[in-house]
Amino acid sequence: MAFPGGVSGGFPIRFPREQPFSSRGLWDGARPPSATAVVPRLLLAALLGLLAAALAGQTLPPVLPAPSLEAALADPDPRVRLAALDKVQDGGTLERFALGDPDVEVRCRAVSKIGDGRLLERIALGDAPERVQLQAVDALADQRSLLEVARRAPREAVRAAAVLRLADPVRLAEFARDPNWVLRKAAAAATHDRALVVELALDDPDPYVREEAAGRLEDQDLLARIVLKDPGRMVRFRALGRITRQDLLEGLVLRDDAGDAREAALSLVTDSKRLLFLARTLCDPKLRQAAFQRLNDQDLLRSVALEEPDTALRALAAARLSDQRLLENLALGDPSPLVRAAAVQRVADPAFLWGVASGSGAGAVRAAAAARLADASLLSRLAEGDPSPEVRLAAVNASTDPALAARVVAAERDPRVRARAAGKLSDPGPLAKLATGDPEAAVRREAAARLPDGPVRRRVLLGDPDEGVRAAALVGLSGDEALFGRVALSDGSPAVRAGAVARLADQPLLGRIALSDASSEVRMTALKRITDPAVLAGVVRRSADWVLRRCAVTKISSPAVLGEVAASDSDADVREEALGRIEDADLLARLARTAATSAARCQAVAHVMDQGLLEKIARGTGEESVRLQAVDGLGDRAILRDLARAARDGALRDAALGRLAALEGQPRDPRNLALRMILQDLALQRHYGELDLDFRVGTEEKRYVREAPEGTVSPEKGKVVAEVVTVTVRAASGVLFQKTYLGSKGHKREAFLPGAPVVEGYRVKLHPADVDYLEVCAALLAPLDGELLRLAGRSGNKYVRTAACEKMEKMPEPGGPGEIAGEGSRP
Repeated sequence: MAFPGGVSGGFPIRFPREQPFSSRGLWDGARPPSATAVVPRLLLAALLGLLAAALAGQTLPPVLPAPSLEAALADPDPRVRLAALDKVQDGGTLERFALGDPDVEVRCRAVSKIGDGRLLERIALGDAPERVQLQAVDALADQRSLLEVARRAPREAVRAAAVLRLADPVRLAEFARDPNWVLRKAAAAATHDRALVVELALDDPDPYVREEAAGRLEDQDLLARIVLKDPGRMVRFRALGRITRQDLLEGLVLRDDAGDAREAALSLVTDSKRLLFLARTLCDPKLRQAAFQRLNDQDLLRSVALEEPDTALRALAAARLSDQRLLENLALGDPSPLVRAAAVQRVADPAFLWGVASGSGAGAVRAAAAARLADASLLSRLAEGDPSPEVRLAAVNASTDPALAARVVAAERDPRVRARAAGKLSDPGPLAKLATGDPEAAVRREAAARLPDGPVRRRVLLGDPDEGVRAAALVGLSGDEALFGRVALSDGSPAVRAGAVARLADQPLLGRIALSDASSEVRMTALKRITDPAVLAGVVRRSADWVLRRCAVTKISSPAVLGEVAASDSDADVREEALGRIEDADLLARLARTAATSAARCQAVAHVMDQGLLEKIARGTGEESVRLQAVDGLGDRAILRDLARAARDGALRDAALGRLAALEGQPRDPRNLALRMILQDLALQRHYGELDLDFRVGTEEKRYVREAPEGTVSPEKGKVVAEVVTVTVRAASGVLFQKTYLGSKGHKREAFLPGAPVVEGYRVKLHPADVDYLEVCAALLAPLDGELLRLAGRSGNKYVRTAACEKMEKMPEPGGPGEIAGEGSRP
């Protein structure tokens, strides 16, 4: 079956997170008109017509009587029937409309007025639309009837609504152990049994149930345990939001190994002494600063500013003080220039600031004071006469006087100060003179950035020897495709070429640059500008750069080209990207049989979701690696048990048993292995010594119900499981890299293919988290240079090798632009 917006052969999920057992708000939003708004407006129109006729001297027509209640109830307009039902008290009439009216709103209104419990129970258990049944449950008062509905109603949402209204703790405990998670969640929301809530919060297999139960807990220690231990991120954060004890929040900031709850826990800490303790204890500078930014106790800040031995903490404290006298004392008397500068930045007295700026103290402190001045004459004296270039720079930066900037440009010898002054000019004449004639590249760069679009800017772009100046001149140019093409092909700087390429629209030229430029940055910039499908296909087929090919695949929508890449590309990551974009189940099945290599066929099988096809491949006579991959995709335990019993091949039998184990919660993850292989690289080992990897996998779920016509008892349901992968790399010196990668979350039109595994009535779709191995490598290679970096550039690991080559590309080195990108750029 196919539905709009989805994949042929699948169904799109349009609702956000499922809300299966709330019937409140049934009449909210576009409320049907009441009796005062429907029938009377007909009479009002008639009266206005009579009045107009009387004023015109016409003969008045006879007055029409108001429609009777019977006529209103029989009116074809459901709004009229809704208004009429408000006046109906007769049980038989209400039953007739509740059971038989063609409009759902009318039926709900009738149900809301029924007081007969037996009739309400019959409606809730019958074949009425879901909204009508939920309205009946809302109107039910009898606990026996609610229990009957909770046990027997055909729709789980109706059963859950009944569970929510149960009061008997024994019955709620019964539903808390029901196989259906929706009923367990409803029981968790309704029960007052603390022991049952604790049991559900800690032990229920479903994260939605645990989240609901965690939101009912009061036990602070138990909530903290959930924050640290629960595998579900949404459960952990729900529990964290319930914690108010400051000692527990402090402990969570210090002990959360995953790291994703630390900032949230820190934001809940309000005790000043604990915040100070965290600021002193935490190793992460970002968290230390966040802790200090929450400190508002001025007495405590004063104590830290005066007595703390850690200079950085004293400076952070000074930056939050409001006592002007203390700030002035610190600005003049603290032994650390860092603290004095922080204090100066909080002082408000202009006379004091002038005294510091014009005094004889450290340049950084005087510069901080100069930056706070607003008086033009004082800034002019500092900018033109102070002996410290740091102070002159701060004064020029604080000034808004173009005349002062012009004088400083003419007389200043320090290139930094002259460059900052040039950046404040607006007169094209002096700017052109500076951009083309100043001996300092920094000054020419500032002037070039402020030139108007014209011949001088083009001359600078084509002739200046400094790449920074050429790049600044390029930024302000537009509309000259020929010039941009010339620069993109001939400039010696990758940064300038990339800037020119970013302005090109010529698709064949962009394709040529993407294939031939020596710089990965330029090639990637060209690729981002390519929109022509044929040019994109050419890049994918011919580029020697696997990273570029992988990115090009993300812009391709043609199933034929994606299939070609998935079947024949030499790189596993490129094939994986193509396979992930193929939505045609038949094409995936064909690739599983016909891809060019065994590795490509295995990858294709990994994307097949049809359980029948996977079973057929696993039981077939193809290559062992492909059959084993098919086993790894099976989710039907019965099929796996049968394979394990019947397989003559020991490897197939072991794979089936291993898959059964994985389904029972024993993880196997190739990303962990890939990262560990990166950490074994010789260059990294020589620089850091042994490296430790902490690889953690969690999940977040979103559940959806497909839109279905009213009256459908069992609408199709889907569940998106998004992975949450946290990667932490440590050396003896501390954490080198930490990041959490998230699988894409479900969306309103999520498509679920018919062959997807079904668990507890839900078609399950996994959104894996993609770990960026190049990002990890770049972070680990950041401090490497010289021979170690060159060694990494020859690594047998393609991720280390690629990241090292990119780092070396960006290092300043003499040489031309390089016409051809050889295999050595990203082998």
